[in-house]
Amino acid sequence: MIQEWNEHEITQEIVIIGTGPAFADIGDSGGCVFVNDNGTLKAAGILMAKNRLNLFALATPLRLILDMAGGYEWA
Repeated sequence: MIQEWNEHEITQEIVIIGTGPAFADIGDSGGCVFVNDNGTLKAAGILMAKNRLNLFALATPLRLILDMAGGYEWA
């Protein structure tokens, strides 16, 4: 998902759409989001927001965060 913020800055975010209980709650921002890759959990992003109706949550891809931080390499 491409997200445009109030300052017209555009970012790429991961959209997490749930079919069960809410994926995220108030206070969860900054938490690591993992994906299951054939039984291995891998860090995919950092949780940043959820909508008020708990229909979806947004995470910033970890790849983008590390690329912007500089000086980091994938293990």
